[in-house]
Amino acid sequence: MAQQDNQNTDVSFLEKKDANALTVKDVVMTIIRNIHWLVLCGFLGASHAWYVSDKADRIYESHAKIKIYETIQNNMMSQLEQISTMRNRAAAKSLNDEIIIINSETAMLEVVQKLNLTTTYNYETKLVRRKKELYKDTPIEVQFLDMSDRDEAKLSVLIKNDSLFKMKISNGSVYEGRLRDTLSTTIGRVCVVPTWAYRDSYINATVNVRKNNIYNVVAHYRSKVWLSAGRNTDGIIDMAIEDKAAERAADVLNMMIAVYNENSIKDQQRIIVETSKFINERIAQLDREMGTHEAEIATFKSNNLLLNVNDYGQSYMEAIKEASEEQEHLKSEISHARYLQKFAANNDENNLFPVTIDLNDDNIVQTIAEFNQIVLKLEKYNNSGYVNNPTVLSMQIELTTLKTNIEKLLDSYIAVVEQKIAALQRTENQARQKASSVPTGQLYLDNISRVQGIKESLYLALLTKREEMLMTTPSIEGKAGIIDRARINPTPVAPKPKKAMTSGIIIGMMIPVAVFFIRRMLDTKVRYRKDLENYLTIPILGEIPSKNKKDERKIVIDSNNRNAISEAFRILRSNIEYTRNADGSATTYLFLSLMESSGKTFLTTNIAASLAMVEKRVVVLDLDLRKGTLSRKFGMRKHEGFSDYLSGKLDDIDKIIMHDVVAEGVDSIPAGPLPPNPSELLASKRLDTLMAWLREHYDYIIMDAVPVGIVADATIVKRFADVSVFVIRAGIVDKRMLPDIQKLKDNNSYPNMMILMNDVNIKKKSGKYGSYGYGYGYGYGYGYGYGYGQYGYGDDEGDGKGKRKHRSSSKSRKKITAETDPDPKTSESVS
Repeated sequence: MAQQDNQNTDVSFLEKKDANALTVKDVVMTIIRNIHWLVLCGFLGASHAWYVSDKADRIYESHAKIKIYETIQNNMMSQLEQISTMRNRAAAKSLNDEIIIINSETAMLEVVQKLNLTTTYNYETKLVRRKKELYKDTPIEVQFLDMSDRDEAKLSVLIKNDSLFKMKISNGSVYEGRLRDTLSTTIGRVCVVPTWAYRDSYINATVNVRKNNIYNVVAHYRSKVWLSAGRNTDGIIDMAIEDKAAERAADVLNMMIAVYNENSIKDQQRIIVETSKFINERIAQLDREMGTHEAEIATFKSNNLLLNVNDYGQSYMEAIKEASEEQEHLKSEISHARYLQKFAANNDENNLFPVTIDLNDDNIVQTIAEFNQIVLKLEKYNNSGYVNNPTVLSMQIELTTLKTNIEKLLDSYIAVVEQKIAALQRTENQARQKASSVPTGQLYLDNISRVQGIKESLYLALLTKREEMLMTTPSIEGKAGIIDRARINPTPVAPKPKKAMTSGIIIGMMIPVAVFFIRRMLDTKVRYRKDLENYLTIPILGEIPSKNKKDERKIVIDSNNRNAISEAFRILRSNIEYTRNADGSATTYLFLSLMESSGKTFLTTNIAASLAMVEKRVVVLDLDLRKGTLSRKFGMRKHEGFSDYLSGKLDDIDKIIMHDVVAEGVDSIPAGPLPPNPSELLASKRLDTLMAWLREHYDYIIMDAVPVGIVADATIVKRFADVSVFVIRAGIVDKRMLPDIQKLKDNNSYPNMMILMNDVNIKKKSGKYGSYGYGYGYGYGYGYGYGYGQYGYGDDEGDGKGKRKHRSSSKSRKKITAETDPDPKTSESVS
C-alpha cells in the first residue's frame, strides 16, 4: 500500500475551543437567515410597548428654582444672630439644612392639608380606558364627615343625572342618593356635592374616589419631590416633582415654597420678640454693672494717687522688648561669624569667601574683600599657566596670612558679641524684676478697665440692634426668594411612546435571537464541518448534503444533472481518486459508523455509481451479514452472497456477483442468507481468497460494514481495508462521541481513517469555508476544498488548489445553473 498511515500522536484537539462557541459570522448569518422572525417579533414588541404606554398613566413634571438669602450672608452674621446663639438657637443653617426643612414632614403635612391632597378623583377614558386624574376639575366632591385624617376609603360614584347618583364602596356596599344629601354608610356619613366643573358630559360616567391616610400622602410626596443645591455659596435650590396631574405638580411646589416662607417669617418674628425682651433686660443689667465699675475705679485712683493708669509700667515693658530684639540680632551675627569660621577652616583650596553675609565689623569685611581679590588674581595666573611664577608664590603666601587674620578677627568678633549679649540679658532681667514690682492694685485696676470696656461695647451694640429691630420689623420677608415659579407643564414626561416602542422593538428582536443562540449553544449534535474540525485531527473526505424530500431514488447521482447532491458526489469522487494506492492497484474502502442509520448504504452505492460513470471498475460488498441493508434495499436479499461463499456452499465467485443492480456499471455482492455465525465466517480464509480475487478484477472495492462497537464484524474485516471511511450523519451523532473516533485514530485501530459527513443541511450551512447556497459551479468546489489534509481536493478537472475549472461557455453555465436543484427548501435525511 503506497499511502502511509499517518501516525498522528497530536492531542492538541483536546485544547480546541468548544464547537458551540459563537463567532461574529455565526451571529450575522443567524440573524440574516431568521430576519423574518426578527421583524415579526420586533413588530409585536413595538405594538405591545405602544399599547402598554398608551394605557399607562400619564406622568407630568414641574420645576421651580428658589434662592435662600440667609445662606449667603454667613460671613456678615448680625449681632442679633449672635445673641440668638447665646440663647441656644442656631445662628445660620447650611443650604442642606434648608433643603431638609423645606421637605420636612411637618412642612409637607401643611402642604397636603392646604391643597387637600388626601382625596383623589379620576375616571376612565372611554376609548383607551386609561385613568385620568380630576385634580381641580372633578364634577363632584365627596365629603367624609366621620372619618379622621388617618382613615382610608375607596369608592366609585356613578352620576345618573343632575340630582341622582349611585355610590359603590370597595367593601361591596352600594348606595343611591341625591346630590348634596348626607348618606349613612359603612364608612360613616358621606355627602356628595357637585362642583363648578360639573357638566352634562359626566352623566352616566363613573368617578373613582379614594381617601388616603394623610401621613401616607405626606410620605408619598416627600419621596416624589427632588431638591438639589447648587454651589454652597450661591444659595440656589432646584426643585422638581412628578405627578399624575400637571396642575397638582405645580401647586405642590409653589405651596412648598409658600409654606417655607410663612414658617420662616413666623420664626423670625418669634426670634425678634424674644430677642427684644432679652436686649432690654440685658441693657438694664449692663447699665447697673458699668456704674458699679466706674465707682470702683474712682475709689482706687483716689486711694493710690493715680492720674493715668495706662502708662504705668509701660517703660519697663518697652525695655524688655528692646533687649530681647537686640539679643536676637546679635545671635544672628554670631551665627554668621561662626559660619565664616567654619568656612575659613575648611578653605584649603582658597575659595572665595561669601560677601553677602552682613557683619558689623569693617576689618573683617575689608580683609575678606582683600582675600577674594587675591584669589581672583591667582585664578587668572593659573588659567595663563604661570603656576611657579614668583608673584604667584607671593600671593599664595599672602592668602595664607589673610586667612589666618580672618580667623583671628572672627574669634575676637564673636567674643565681643557674646559679651554684648550677656549685658543685654542682665538689662532684661533687671527690667523684668522692676516690672514685677508694679503694685498688684494696678493689675486689678487694668482688669476692671478691660471688663468695663467690654461691657461698654456690648451696651452700645445692644442699643444699636434694638433700634435696627424697631426699623426692620415691618419689612420681614421669607428667606426663599422665587427665581422660577413652578408652572404647569402640559407635556407628560412618561410614558414615552417612541422610547417605549424602540425598547419594544429591541426586546422583541432579542427574544428570537436569544432563542436561536440558546438552542445553538444547547445543541450537542454534529451539524457542520467546523464541528468536526474543532474536535478531530482526522482528514475530512467530503460532505454530502441532504437530498430533496420528494426524491425517493436510491441512486441520486446523475451524469446529466448539476444539482447540489450530484455535485457533492462528483467532488467526493475526485477526493477519493487522491486516496488510491500509489502503485495503481485496487483500493479497498471500508465504510464505518458509530451508530445505525448513518447512511453508509446510501453513500457506498452512490459513490460506486459515481465511479462507474467515469468507467472505473467498482464492486460494492454488503458485509453486514446480520441485517443486509444494502441487499434488502436493492432486492438482493434472496440471492446467493457472502454467506453462501464463506460457508462453502458455493465456490464459483461469479455466481455471487450481481451486475448493474445497484447502478449501471456497478457490480455488487449481497450478504446472502442470514448465517448463524457471521463473525466466524468473516474471519475465515475464504474471505481472504475472495478479496484477493476482487483486487485482481476491480479498481475500487467498497465495503459496507456494520457500525463500530456494536459487533466485532468491523474489526474483523478491517484487515482488507486500505482506507477506512467513518460516516458521520449531521444532526444524529453527538459531539461527545467524537473523542471516541479520535481515540481510534490515535490508536491506529483502522488504517488511513477519514471522515465523510452525510446529510448536511446546505440551506442553513454557513461554515468557516464558505456557503453552499451560492452555487455549485465554483461555490461547491470551493466550499469542499479545505480540511482534507494530504489528499487534496477539487473535481475531475481540479487544479489542485480547491477551485473547480470550468471550460464551458456562458450559455452552458446558464444551463448548468438552470439544472441546479429547483427546490432546495425541502430536504430530508439521507438513510
